[in-house]
Amino acid sequence: MEHGPIGEEEQTRWEPPRQRVLVPPREAIRRSAGLRLDVGWIIAVRGGVAGVLLLGALWPDRPVLLVLVGVIAAVCLVSSAPLFRLPLRLRLANRIEAVTVGVVGPLAVVQAYVASSLLEYTAGTAIVVFEIGAVLALVMIGLAALVESRSDLWSPAARTLVLWPSALVPGTVLVGARSATTPDLALALGGTFLVAALVTVAARLAPLRVAPLVIVGGTASYLVLVLASGSGGVLERGVPAVVVSLAQSGLGIALLVPRLRERVLLLIATIAGRSGFRPVAGKRFAEETDRDRGDFVSLL
Repeated sequence: MEHGPIGEEEQTRWEPPRQRVLVPPREAIRRSAGLRLDVGWIIAVRGGVAGVLLLGALWPDRPVLLVLVGVIAAVCLVSSAPLFRLPLRLRLANRIEAVTVGVVGPLAVVQAYVASSLLEYTAGTAIVVFEIGAVLALVMIGLAALVESRSDLWSPAARTLVLWPSALVPGTVLVGARSATTPDLALALGGTFLVAALVTVAARLAPLRVAPLVIVGGTASYLVLVLASGSGGVLERGVPAVVVSLAQSGLGIALLVPRLRERVLLLIATIAGRSGFRPVAGKRFAEETDRDRGDFVSLL
């Protein structure tokens, strides 16, 4: 019986397990979620506030209408609580609308009233106008910082739409209110909220690439209209009103332009950092319960 040479038996060669090399897929184009369910709510809130204020210029029982505006702001604030488990974008939009309707609007009206009711300024009234202007500027910057901190939720154009009324209400009400009477103040404030709703609707209906141009066109047209109708009146109110209106309008326009908004916030952060203030680092991410449920449109 013949046997083959030693070592010729079949041997199984051991090799280490091969690791699968995962070829990364082509990086998809990231597109911001934009406004979805919240677009309808934002339009409804702005349209409702505009309707109440414009009706307040005609209806004599104005305290009831002012209470309705407060109710709208309260509903926005309460519904922004995590308890109701609404989508994160909708909660954040509600917080911004609550501050705009409940804080920015009333302060802008008080500022315009003080600036329009007195023909001759004293040191005290001028200080009041400047103090209200400073508070409004801080609120405007705070809202812009809040929106930019959640840039993962909205596109730049969508963030501009969210900030639109809060950025333009202070300057436009101060310039557009022709007198210190309630009808003129209600018309100035209600007109800004009405245009904010219209610009939001127009940007929603426009194609994706055209939406920023729609926002720019609507904003520029409204500012020209306000200047044409109220620039003469603000010039008659004295230097404090002119200075504050220019500062607020300039800041508002800067906060509506994405690149300028980033630079303004970066400047504020740099100044705050040098003064010893350290903002909380990191971003909160949307929880699983914040996934959109029943979103009916996608915007921007």
